[in-house]
Amino acid sequence: MSGHRIISSQRTRGPNLAILIKRNPGVPMDEAIMIADREGLVIASNRRLDKALAWGSEWEGLVEGLNCWTGTMTAFNKPGEKLGKEVEYVNKRNGIRWVFPVPHEYGNEKDAILVVEHPDFSLEIDGKNRVIRAENVAIVTGFPSESGFYLTDLKYGIPVGNKAYEPNSRVLLKYYGRWVGLISRGVAFKEHRINIHLGGGSGSETNLGVIVEAPAKEIKEAEPAPAKEGAKKDGILAEGYGIEAILLSVVHKLHDMLDEKPPMYIYFEIKGSIGFLVHSYKLAKVMGWDTQGHVKASNALGEFVSKELASDPRYKDLVPELKKYFIQKIQEVQK
Repeated sequence: MSGHRIISSQRTRGPNLAILIKRNPGVPMDEAIMIADREGLVIASNRRLDKALAWGSEWEGLVEGLNCWTGTMTAFNKPGEKLGKEVEYVNKRNGIRWVFPVPHEYGNEKDAILVVEHPDFSLEIDGKNRVIRAENVAIVTGFPSESGFYLTDLKYGIPVGNKAYEPNSRVLLKYYGRWVGLISRGVAFKEHRINIHLGGGSGSETNLGVIVEAPAKEIKEAEPAPAKEGAKKDGILAEGYGIEAILLSVVHKLHDMLDEKPPMYIYFEIKGSIGFLVHSYKLAKVMGWDTQGHVKASNALGEFVSKELASDPRYKDLVPELKKYFIQKIQEVQK
């Protein structure tokens, strides 16, 4: 088992941000942590990157590092379930198991997310097990059960509370019912700079860039490990986590689940995706952002329902309902 922590005072810190690892080729989550630790650097937190992405032009000098892992390590359980003794996330692609031990005082908490910032945690590696070790773990309550637009807590920039469509709202994108891992952030167009990702793409194995704190705006870039055999570029992430890419990934996953999940599961997944699309479109219109991606995503969802589902006899009664709901939502945003 391996695991170590460099004392925070020995780390290079600073008011600026610099690219440690470029997005292309990028590194998976565990390598991001290990390389930053090896170099004695601090991975920029979700809060710090939010300032760079959403509140000025600082992000323009970081484009080659985006999308990126942040230094904000998190863990949450399924909605309504207690955190328990530990939160576990298993990457289905390779069987790597991420574990976040839950402090005793937080074990009975529900709808909450655990948070600890790099470098105040260490990563223990034992075969396919990845265990997060931290002493000062914080908890943010009122963590939403689904993706959407939310205001954030003041300390960590974590989405909380009920959905809110405000100029300073952020887009929470939850890809799993439970998760252990770093928050990631991305940029493609203006609207995508407010997206906060928990999971996504290939989960912990997604190759992303790494941006760190720095006294100057440039540091020596680290060399990521050679690409693993059989690894491939994640097209969804390459497109910048845009609304189009997100929902196209949903369509792809729905297609894969048609033979695994009951029709009502698919039905509610599609309704949720339509609702998310409409909410995102409304905010984009209010903020004056480009909506071409929303139109393409809408077309993709519509085609999936009218062609893929309509050809399956199991969805004979559900397809008309979905079409009706889709039309209703489209008319709603056109008013």
